[in-house]
Amino acid sequence: MRRMQGPPPGGYGAPPPSHQYPYAMAPATPAMMFPPCRACGYAGPAYVATKTSSGGWVLFVVLFLILCWPLCWIPLVAMKDRLSLCAHCKVAL
Repeated sequence: MRRMQGPPPGGYGAPPPSHQYPYAMAPATPAMMFPPCRACGYAGPAYVATKTSSGGWVLFVVLFLILCWPLCWIPLVAMKDRLSLCAHCKVAL
């Protein structure tokens, strides 16, 4: 069995060019990362709440009525809506 010593014939080629931006990027500020609340002006991270969607409740009732009670809880867990709320005044964003 023959073992290769060093790089293969012809070399590996030139490395790929690195992508360079023609401008300097400004650092992100909190005002850029978190838009202010329209009600109170708070510019921080939002509070994300989840609740079962109306479709989840309808499917729960349908499964419960057709006597499929061991599986009727699945829509309550799987079908959720995400609500973004202001962490300061709890108004929907």
